[in-house]
Amino acid sequence: MTAVTPIPAFCEGIQYFGATPPQFESLGKTPAIAEGQTAIASPTDPNAVYQTLLYADALRYLTLQVTGSKASGHPGGFASQAEAYAALVMLGYKDIMTEVGHHAPRFL
Repeated sequence: MTAVTPIPAFCEGIQYFGATPPQFESLGKTPAIAEGQTAIASPTDPNAVYQTLLYADALRYLTLQVTGSKASGHPGGFASQAEAYAALVMLGYKDIMTEVGHHAPRFL
């Protein structure tokens, strides 16, 4: 009988590899999208800009984790557009078309 392996450490969250990002204490503690809202209030809000960039970094990280763990896909296709995708989501867009084919997974 084979023993069950534990869940890989990367499944515990995107903070797995490092310390708190710079300026998180001032720009990342309060959600840029207020409770009950579906989008940021202002695209020029420094909190929204900072959190959008964190979102893009998280998308890249998770895309690399999925393609690496599955040994399949082309992470560059989606990773190169992560900021654009994150910005659209933060502005309230939810049904975003992305490239088709065998590129890395993306969120729809």
